[in-house]
Amino acid sequence: TGFDDIPLAASVSPPLTTVQQDTKQAGQLLVEKLLALIGRQPVEGQSIPVKLVVRESSLRT
Repeated sequence: TGFDDIPLAASVSPPLTTVQQDTKQAGQLLVEKLLALIGRQPVEGQSIPVKLVVRESSLRT
């Protein structure tokens, strides 16, 4: 299995099952939290939705 559903995951043989997340949203949250920390503001953990993309690498043949 992989993470972030990079384009290569669907192209390898067998296609790789992966966890997909909105990397743009993840990056924006990361920068916001980092800037808050730099500004000595409190931050809390936060989750973003993910989706399991099942491909042949995890299927029985």
